[in-house]
Amino acid sequence: MPAVGITDHNNLFSAFKAYKASQKQGIKLIIGSIISTNTDKGIPCKLILLCENQ
Repeated sequence: MPAVGITDHNNLFSAFKAYKASQKQGIKLIIGSIISTNTDKGIPCKLILLCENQ
């Protein structure tokens, strides 16, 4: 498997540990977070953010 994506909820606490483990296995890690928020009308929603390097 060349890459795998992971997300935390409202933080990136597991990103460093997961990154180190993926490097040992030769897997590219795509890090992200699912952010819980509200729209401007107060409707709950979730925003998925993924990190990208250049």
